[in-house]
Amino acid sequence: MSRKGYNVTTHSLPGGNTAEMEVLSQAMALRKPDAIFLHCGTNDLFPKSGRDTQTRETPPLTPKQVVANLKDIEQILNAKSPNTQVIISNLTTRTDHGEVGASKVRSTNSLILKSGMPCVSHNNITNDHLNGSKLHLNGQGTIEMSKNFRKYIEKYCVE
Repeated sequence: MSRKGYNVTTHSLPGGNTAEMEVLSQAMALRKPDAIFLHCGTNDLFPKSGRDTQTRETPPLTPKQVVANLKDIEQILNAKSPNTQVIISNLTTRTDHGEVGASKVRSTNSLILKSGMPCVSHNNITNDHLNGSKLHLNGQGTIEMSKNFRKYIEKYCVE
């Protein structure tokens, strides 16, 4: 992407939830980037799928609570770095929790869309893009997700 005149860096927090992402994104906001894309929320819906910091006693959040956390992060980042665009990355499909899990993801994405927060859609990512765990993306899914980010950046973030 740097050939187009912009630089993209990624910072990953595998298994992180929105509370942890808030801390990481605040650190990134100190660099005053043009944009921050937040891809988080799934581990809040399914805390037992996350890292060891989320114990079996960690209750799952509802889609509404996840979106409220994302809006809080957006507001915090806007206050710290007013010229930084905050864009939410929709949750990707997953089937490790059956239809109940897929429904939670769809509900969360619908609420993100209704929230008015800028967001990147991943509607083109299907169950065929999941690896054997039915939670994470396979190689083709990762390619599709990166294409979605690229399209968003080229449409909305480049002057």
